[in-house]
Amino acid sequence: EQNFLMITREVNTQQSIRGLNSSGITSANTPNNENVNWQGIQHISDDLWLLTGNYNQPATSGDQSPAAPNLRPVWATVLWNGGVIAPMIDNLQIGDYGEYHSVILINHQEIIIAGTHETVIYDHTSKDISSIDYSSVAGIGDKYNSAWLFNGKDSKSVMRYDDGSWSVETLPHQLPIEVETFGFDGVSIYLHGVDDNGAPKVMTFDTSAVGSIESGSGFINLAFIIISLIMLALMATNIVEKLRKEIA
Repeated sequence: EQNFLMITREVNTQQSIRGLNSSGITSANTPNNENVNWQGIQHISDDLWLLTGNYNQPATSGDQSPAAPNLRPVWATVLWNGGVIAPMIDNLQIGDYGEYHSVILINHQEIIIAGTHETVIYDHTSKDISSIDYSSVAGIGDKYNSAWLFNGKDSKSVMRYDDGSWSVETLPHQLPIEVETFGFDGVSIYLHGVDDNGAPKVMTFDTSAVGSIESGSGFINLAFIIISLIMLALMATNIVEKLRKEIA
């Protein structure tokens, strides 16, 4: 059986959490009494999920503007067994500032919660929590149970988590893009973003050869790719039309 956890918007516009099981039965909703705006869900194990979002800290004085609330990053583990009973928030942790952008599961035991201000390591079997003072804008795991954390534009290193320890890998050159999204294809990590001129580019990082961020060929102009695909499509269309005329 496969169960799902959902972030919902209830009839009173209040955000909530509900479960959906494989039989199509929806659970009762979990009231959002923590003043949290949940944004992401990661399935960890059979009955365990991890949520990330922002905590809207109540103003301590009348000086805080409602248009610019004091937001802090938050993560929580949620338990749900697939029944009609509402999911239960088991452990809620609020950070200082910034936001959590990536959740990476390592060896089905450790969870890395990467953020723009700090990185949290949570062992969901022992419930131990630790953190390192490292900010990042992109975080992704590879097939070797390693995690890679990339900092922002002009950074000169990447943080790697492997077998319970952290190491810093020096890049051959500064990161030349503002990272907007990222992915992993089983071998290489792809960082998509824009350069100083606003041109879209993608950067590749070969995880099988540590320290092998490519220069030159590793930077592919996405606009060039799109134009090439359009040209190939037009060529294919012309060939099909020519074949049709010859057959006719």
